[in-house]
Amino acid sequence: MTPLPARDGVAHGDIRRSAGAPNSSYFVNWKSPTDSITWDIDVHTTGEYDVTILYTCPEADAGATVELSFNGSRLSGKVAPGWNPPLYTNQDTIPRPLVESQMKEFRPLKLGTIKLASGRGQLTLRATEVPGRSVMDLRQVMLTLRP
Repeated sequence: MTPLPARDGVAHGDIRRSAGAPNSSYFVNWKSPTDSITWDIDVHTTGEYDVTILYTCPEADAGATVELSFNGSRLSGKVAPGWNPPLYTNQDTIPRPLVESQMKEFRPLKLGTIKLASGRGQLTLRATEVPGRSVMDLRQVMLTLRP
């Protein structure tokens, strides 16, 4: 299992982090098919990988189609169902600095399986269809090598 947290990703377009400190942030403001998130990865083992994302999405915006790609391999899936929990407001005993994110519960979504060949490259997550006002807030992509 290889977690790819938002902390290690790079936002492109209008996507931004939930706060300035990347260690506890997640990606927000994802509204357009021209936006994307990338991770610079080095795949050591060629194989089939199950892809799970940790996300939130208002129910009214559920249904965006996203595509994960790496060196010619592609996987598409829908961001559904909607899941939009409130921010945790009882985590701190002193006020949280503005550079740190308030957290919320993220839900796992099994996107599917992608074949990855060994090698280095950009793993890219983008939306191909955005039927609502946003795609999702994204905390992490998890790659799990199938036996």
